[in-house]
Amino acid sequence: MIARNRRPGHSRRARRRPIDILSPADIAVLIDACSGRSASGLRDRALIATLYATGVRITEALSLLPRDVDLDARSVVIQNGKGDRRRTVGVLEDAVEPLARWLERRRELGIDDRRTVFCTITRASRGVAPTQPGRPLSREHVGRTLRRLARRAGILKRTHPHGFRHAHCALLRSRGLDVYAIKVQLGHEHLNTTDLYLHRLGAHELPERLRRIGPVLRPPGDDARSELARLIASMSTVDAAALVARIKTTGP
Repeated sequence: MIARNRRPGHSRRARRRPIDILSPADIAVLIDACSGRSASGLRDRALIATLYATGVRITEALSLLPRDVDLDARSVVIQNGKGDRRRTVGVLEDAVEPLARWLERRRELGIDDRRTVFCTITRASRGVAPTQPGRPLSREHVGRTLRRLARRAGILKRTHPHGFRHAHCALLRSRGLDVYAIKVQLGHEHLNTTDLYLHRLGAHELPERLRRIGPVLRPPGDDARSELARLIASMSTVDAAALVARIKTTGP
């Protein structure tokens, strides 16, 4: 076999697609695109909220059993994570209500607690993969569902199961969690894996950081005028009028 020539530093890793980071607003409209009444809609709402609120891998989410979920403690237990490791993962409060509603509906459907949390709810004998209630969802099914919901919600970013892990990681980083805490939450074995993960996500933060700097090529004295304008804008109408009148009476 003849090896293909590659440019120095070129690798399969370098050909990865750019990461689209789903924002909290994106997640919210994606959840709103799910039905709030049907069993499948409640299940999909809970799954999306769980993926975003925990950052777990899609295989880990689809392996959860009801006994692994503790909504009071805001945590889920991953029994067999990557490398066959067991860990406890924190859950953002936003996932509690969707998860509680789905678990309740699941019980009403008669699906017992030996079945995975996110499971099939209908019986179908036709098609490539016949289903019956209580069977684990497949990654492929989740991927198709997310793409459909993204189109319905008008989200143009690439929307896929692993993207919620990226979004969760970006959220933790933006809220100031240190790299070790993020490592534990994501279930990485080595700290340098988390560091590389954050490095890939960091490029998305640069435009926002530069925007916060604001204009720097201002005429002398412009900074003071801008600060005064911001101060006046933050005051009540009466206080602002009193301040302007005081400035006029005191003069330069």
